[in-house]
Amino acid sequence: MWFKNLQLYRLTAPLSLTAEELTDKLSPQRFAPCSKSDKSQAGWSDAFGCDELVISAGGALWCVLKTEEKILPSSVINQELQERMDHIQATEARRVGKKEKQTLKEQIEDTLLPQAFSRFNRIAVMLDPVSGWVLVDAGNMNKAEQVISALIAAIESLKMKRPEAAHSPASKMADLLLIPAEEQELQLFQLDSDCELKGHGDTQSVVRFARHDLLQPEVAAHLATGKQPVKLGLQWQDRISLMLTDDWQIKRLKFLELIQDELLNSDTDDRRAMVEATLTIQADALRKMLADLMLWLGEEMEEAETATSPAPAVSSNTAESAPWE
Repeated sequence: MWFKNLQLYRLTAPLSLTAEELTDKLSPQRFAPCSKSDKSQAGWSDAFGCDELVISAGGALWCVLKTEEKILPSSVINQELQERMDHIQATEARRVGKKEKQTLKEQIEDTLLPQAFSRFNRIAVMLDPVSGWVLVDAGNMNKAEQVISALIAAIESLKMKRPEAAHSPASKMADLLLIPAEEQELQLFQLDSDCELKGHGDTQSVVRFARHDLLQPEVAAHLATGKQPVKLGLQWQDRISLMLTDDWQIKRLKFLELIQDELLNSDTDDRRAMVEATLTIQADALRKMLADLMLWLGEEMEEAETATSPAPAVSSNTAESAPWE
């Protein structure tokens, strides 16, 4: 139940649903397995092994979208398609046209679909009215957008957007790579040991560093040639490690020992209580880490453009507020 990735969305209007109210909205979209003719299905499932569609923990609402996808290997389909085309050419002395080829392919898929294996996936989401974040535990944007679409279909009043800031992640990552070693500990985020740099132009050369001291001169030399970081390993307060990307994705999220120790101190053997304790600890850590991330990247663009007076900075040591407050 620990998130491994974060796709980030900002609420642009207050969210005031209770767990019971959200359950009522998600229930009509409860997961149902694929029928013989279905290629895929998606729906809301019991969250984290508990008999609940929605769990309220740490001031946030947690739910899980379950997906099923029928696996039809293209090699099997293409082999069967070629055999049918060869048969037509041999018996009817004609070539199969493009439209007929597509029809044959669809017929083959329909025939094989009931025999296909299924691949299941569960995508967890945290809706946090406290900090104004919607966080999806998905490794890519397509999966995250599937969850967001399902949420919006269930909650008509739900409004959100991708995050924005005064500085791009790429520019701040580049700045961090050039900060002297003796100043690294003073930063909101510290360098880890992995990085990917990409050049500009048609060739877009790529340089990757893994398990490497990123303060070595060769990294700065690549930055001097115009390459920009597109992925950078970071640590936050010795509590969370992550890989930040230039398009606002967080990958390889890992909660470190300091946070894991908090769970050990919760001292409970009850499954439901353990789930709630884990989610509560996770919600608190993610709120504070993301508050520092936005502080590091600069005031959000919408707030910066509309504010009539400077807003107080939000960090992990100050009270957090939702973006519409």
